[in-house]
Amino acid sequence: MRGGRSAQGTAAANLPTFLNLLLVSEAYQRHDLSSLELVTYGTEVMPENTLRRVREALPHVRLQQTYGLSELGILRSKSKESGSLWVKVGGEGFETKIVDGVLWIRARSAMLGYLNAPSPFDEEGWFNTQDMVEVDGDYIRILGRATDVINVGGQKVYPAEVESVLQQLPNIRDVAVLGEKNALTGQIVVARVNLHAPEPLATLRRRIRDYSRGKLAPYKIPVRIEIVDRPQFNARFKKMRRAAGECEEDPGRAPRLARRAPRVDLPRAATREEAAPPALLPGRDRAHRQDRMVLGGVGQGVALGEFSRVAPFTLIRCGGTWPWTATPR
Repeated sequence: MRGGRSAQGTAAANLPTFLNLLLVSEAYQRHDLSSLELVTYGTEVMPENTLRRVREALPHVRLQQTYGLSELGILRSKSKESGSLWVKVGGEGFETKIVDGVLWIRARSAMLGYLNAPSPFDEEGWFNTQDMVEVDGDYIRILGRATDVINVGGQKVYPAEVESVLQQLPNIRDVAVLGEKNALTGQIVVARVNLHAPEPLATLRRRIRDYSRGKLAPYKIPVRIEIVDRPQFNARFKKMRRAAGECEEDPGRAPRLARRAPRVDLPRAATREEAAPPALLPGRDRAHRQDRMVLGGVGQGVALGEFSRVAPFTLIRCGGTWPWTATPR
């Protein structure tokens, strides 16, 4: 974990998948973490079981959930308490609302939009995060991405809920749950499992189904189980739930492809005004226009962002042969 103060940090920011790997490897027992006071987590849904195990492993540490998006920035957040998945998000410059169980955000720090793709903002500047949530007063509980939800005969299954249950089983190192098309129910639940030690698939399947009864509704219990050797997270330790060959980012958001690319220079002329008429972009403070760049490129699904001219940036896309990596002049 990366500490906030020299070699013995007082704070560390992590993804739930990384925290699970920390627990599985027992690396926290081989290092002195007595100075650690705060661990924040976010970017993906935290399984309830992982949060509980982190609290047991690091009882002296305060745990806090964070929330942010590349398109909007990082919101202020406050967990109800260390062992709770309920969090309050917002803060100065941000507005939130819940529409049909989905979190929408309007932010002064929002990007301009996407190039070669529809604007993700509505006419009033609201952004659909595609995060399904439950509400309890001022607090929300993030259930999962709308695009990750598995629809089994009209019943919704959130992968993180199933993963949290399966991770409690002995010999399971990691698990990723996803949906697979089915002619009868629309989709079925599939579990891809990493094991600590070799185990016959038939035995694993029986153990999972026996253990899941009483903990999961029947339609949430995995129908198909795969044993995999490859890691089920990307370079940022974010859980990967897509089928092989699919892009990990959701449709409608900035597409990405995790491959290196040639470095090129973009001309300084690539300003917001020259990239597109202002009327086609969400309204932003005109005083900031001269300090911003609209990133773009030729090809399908290229992401459009808003960045400082003096900082290097990376522009990548899905669906093409390779992404652009560029440094402004």
